[in-house]
Amino acid sequence: MINVLWITNIMLPAVSSYLGKKVQYGGGWMEALLADLSRNEDLNLAVATIYDGKEIKQLKYKSITYYLLPFHNSIQNYEPALESAFQQIREWFQPDIVHLHGTEYPWKNAALSLLPPERLVISLQGLLGICARYYLAGLSCWDVWSNLTLRDLIKRTSIYREQKAFQRAGEFERKALQKVAHVIGRTSWDRVHALAVNPQLHYHFCNENLRSAFYGPQWNIETKENFSLFLSQGTYPLKGLHIVLKAMYLLKANYPDLHLYIAGNDITSVSLIHYSSYGKYLKKMIKKYDLRTNITFTGPLDADSMVKYYLRAHVFICPSAIENSPNSLGEAQLLGVPCIASYVGGIPDMAQNGAALLYRFEEWEMLAALISSLFVSPETCCRLSGEARKQALLRHNRQKNALQMHDIYYSMITGSSKELCKDTGKKQPCLIAD
Repeated sequence: MINVLWITNIMLPAVSSYLGKKVQYGGGWMEALLADLSRNEDLNLAVATIYDGKEIKQLKYKSITYYLLPFHNSIQNYEPALESAFQQIREWFQPDIVHLHGTEYPWKNAALSLLPPERLVISLQGLLGICARYYLAGLSCWDVWSNLTLRDLIKRTSIYREQKAFQRAGEFERKALQKVAHVIGRTSWDRVHALAVNPQLHYHFCNENLRSAFYGPQWNIETKENFSLFLSQGTYPLKGLHIVLKAMYLLKANYPDLHLYIAGNDITSVSLIHYSSYGKYLKKMIKKYDLRTNITFTGPLDADSMVKYYLRAHVFICPSAIENSPNSLGEAQLLGVPCIASYVGGIPDMAQNGAALLYRFEEWEMLAALISSLFVSPETCCRLSGEARKQALLRHNRQKNALQMHDIYYSMITGSSKELCKDTGKKQPCLIAD
């Protein structure tokens, strides 16, 4: 039996519901993987994360042990007091492996003292140090300073300060990667950057499972909303919404029914105290380009609602200035939505053999041209849809990915892996090639 302790950014949805707390949108993909892994009789799984309580809370839910650690600081800060909390969890659970999901928040570094490096593994999600490099996403100094808001003055925030926060988190990220012996990634981009920080890392490849709602439904060209675009988010510059607005300006004359749906709250229409610099910048752009009637912010969406918006879209766009392997693009491809994405980070690995159309991030003229090419060609849309779905079904195969993750854990303990024998169908040891 291998005891594996997960460290996650958020309380997973099922536990939030169980405790009567507000469910955060996100984390469903981890919950899906957890459920698949829990079917292995030789794994004992536990999940630890922070919450706003006063004491360590332990609970059991569907064979998984959950630990909630009290935390009242900013998630952007390291909290030494968590080290003793993690030591308490170590005494209770006796983990053989500690698995950190992502390096986004410094508080998780407190778990790195639980075990020696060869028993610590980090799943690479976004790499914040690299994200900081591209955070401004083409915005000029004038764009930043001319859009300061009352909120920025009161809370001492700005787009530059947000970038600095990413840089600070990136420093903790580097420390984390230097303290572990193993990382799990899924793109050529995350492999290069992880090994650049720590060349001694054992890099393990494993694709991600997605939320259950995205397995099954399929995009249909006959039921889409013509000339509609969908974005999964757009609340800060890195995600590239301003580039999409410029492309829409070029398209609107030829497609007056053009409409953009953006998942999340409308940051352009909020009270002064909540008005961000980027929200102000976007509002000016929308007014300048006369796009207000062409844009809808959907508000926060759960998985089922996301599926509905994906399926009604003519085109899904992932316009980020940097990404590793965005789940939103994987979700769209799994549903068969025609996709356009920026040629950045690990995205090209998800767009091979025509699974998505790619453009250089800052080239909104090229983005506009690609959108138009899909609007006028049902054949291209259907070809993209079929290839995207075919590749995504392989990439996000839940059984295969869970088996691969199990194999990684086994290799960390024994130095060898368990792979299915083609002749007998049973698991057998085999050597791992780093």
